[in-house]
Amino acid sequence: MEQQLEMKNCGVEGEPGEPEFKLLARDPLAPFIVAMWAALRKGDTASALALFSDCVSDAAYNYRHNPSSNSKVNGASEIAQEMNNWRHAKGLPIFGLYTVKS
Repeated sequence: MEQQLEMKNCGVEGEPGEPEFKLLARDPLAPFIVAMWAALRKGDTASALALFSDCVSDAAYNYRHNPSSNSKVNGASEIAQEMNNWRHAKGLPIFGLYTVKS
């Protein structure tokens, strides 16, 4: 059982106060996002870009016709912002379009 738990969180524990976002297998975006993260962390940019393209193509149609609730989407956006604020406070690089809110 302990080995299964390690597989689920990959042996990573958050620091105190570190924001996190949990993806579950029932979310159709989860496999793409996790695979894209793994590809990027391995330095495999071509695979990450292909996964991103597939993910956006598949999800665009689905979510255009079945959008998620605003509270769920807003909550995820807030967590992303909290993550960047946390990284900024730790002096870690911030990638992407989010800016640090003071």
